[in-house]
This record gives sequence, C-alpha cells and structure tokens, in this order.
Amino acid sequence: MECHDRVRSLREEHKLTQKSICTLLQVKESTYRGYETGRRRIPLYHLLTLGYFFDSSLDYLSGASAVRKPYPEL
Repeated sequence: MECHDRVRSLREEHKLTQKSICTLLQVKESTYRGYETGRRRIPLYHLLTLGYFFDSSLDYLSGASAVRKPYPEL
C-alpha cells in the first residue's frame, strides 16, 4: 500500500472529511485531493502532522512497514 492510500484509509477509518484534514494541514482542498490520489507528493512536514494526528509511525504512513505502530515519543 502506498503513502496516499494509507492517508486516505486512516482518514476514512476515523470518519473524517477531506475538508477537516485540509484545515489540519492548512492546505487547499485541491492540494489535499492531490495527496490522496497520488498526483502530489505529501511533504514530510505534513506526514509528521498526520502521524501525530492519527498516532501512526512514519514507517506505516510511508508504506515502509505494514505494522501500524503508535507515533514514537520524543
């Protein structure tokens, strides 16, 4: 599963709208749609925000791991 698929899946699992994630990331809806469809790459700083928000590691979000782990404490 690719990064954009994971992000969409997590959003849907939490029953959130694209608009609510746009507000979180402070991006336009068209930009976020591009993230979810894979037409745009998700910047690292947005992946970090999503990792904290969904309590998921970057390994999981990026597709490097199939194991969903909580975001590690600093």
